[in-house]
Amino acid sequence: GEIRYLESPSSCVHLADGVRVEFRVLGAIEGPGKPPVGALVWSTDGNEQTITLHGSYLTTAGTESKDFSKERAFYSKSWGAYLVGEDGKDLAREPLFFNEIDKKG
Repeated sequence: GEIRYLESPSSCVHLADGVRVEFRVLGAIEGPGKPPVGALVWSTDGNEQTITLHGSYLTTAGTESKDFSKERAFYSKSWGAYLVGEDGKDLAREPLFFNEIDKKG
């Protein structure tokens, strides 16, 4: 696959009522350090996750956030997005999508 830079992310895609997306680490957690583009990153307080995009951070809500360290973050280069129902159970065995950054990334 490829990573495309979203110049103006929006919230035009919505999930069905009772369904949510949960991001899960599929590999090692690294850091503190500078996360590569496409990494799943934790906020400085550890309460929020975001995805690194060319110097900015796209939150799971589709907005840009400034609550993330660009140089000393904890992150994962291997992660997936899972659909979860309102009962807390996965809707599928496999992730909706996954991201894996090679050692060069």
